[in-house]
Amino acid sequence: MSLQRSPGSLANLHLFFKVERVVYCEGSANLTVADVEAGAGDEETLDVAFWQAVFVTFSPDRKTHFKSIGSKSSLLTIAAQVIANNIPNVIICLDRDFDHYRGMQLNDSRVLYSFGYSWENDVLTSGSLDPIYFGFRNRNANSENDFATLVKFHGRFLSAAKRYCEYDLHFVSNGDAGMFPRDAPQSVISQAAGQVPSLNDTRLKALLKLRGYTRGPRPKVKIDFAEIGHVMFGKVLSKFVFLSVRHFSQPAGNFVQYNNFMRLAIVKFADSLAGNALPQLRNYYSALIPV
Repeated sequence: MSLQRSPGSLANLHLFFKVERVVYCEGSANLTVADVEAGAGDEETLDVAFWQAVFVTFSPDRKTHFKSIGSKSSLLTIAAQVIANNIPNVIICLDRDFDHYRGMQLNDSRVLYSFGYSWENDVLTSGSLDPIYFGFRNRNANSENDFATLVKFHGRFLSAAKRYCEYDLHFVSNGDAGMFPRDAPQSVISQAAGQVPSLNDTRLKALLKLRGYTRGPRPKVKIDFAEIGHVMFGKVLSKFVFLSVRHFSQPAGNFVQYNNFMRLAIVKFADSLAGNALPQLRNYYSALIPV
């Protein structure tokens, strides 16, 4: 069964799915507008898991259908139609990226943005590490000591990443490819056998050199250290946290795969929001999600 395309197809999708509203988010292969209007999309992505968890936390009584439909550009195309035709029951959820720095955020109640660069940044904020880590280990003197070491290395990672995050913003703001490779985020993380993962400074310097920089560009904007975890390319952060937690939770974390780790992180994040353990993020999302 599929909907017939018409000017009101997007507006009628909630009827097709027998819900009050439809939420579209990133993730999955790119779909055309015609595909979306016909009801296509992926319901099993991590992006769906995140936004579903947030909506259930702050708007549990509204029947909502979630789908991933591709890249941000695909979603912006749908968002433009939603806004132009004043469609009330379709919501677009996007990673913020650097849009707020660049003045590119859409100001519409049906277009929602993550608080940080991406939902990964929000789920893996430093305040979330404790419940995630102790999802793999019991609390005792040894595990508490290992966790304290993990937190120390997490801080070192963010310190090392600061200037590269500023380069990332510098390049993207000039319309160039970002500093961090979007298609291979783990390539800028080092982890020798038995060692704690770290930012691969040698790899990043080599990437700068390929752009013609030997000492690095001079970014016109500085990012406060407290904001690095929020604004850095989220998949670099998520790969680092995943590898770090797995390293410090041996053997329990050794066989955990990335997607399952992130699903656990989303569950712990939603629990933290419901329990007000992350007040800044709770305030943001409670005001963002339409009830």
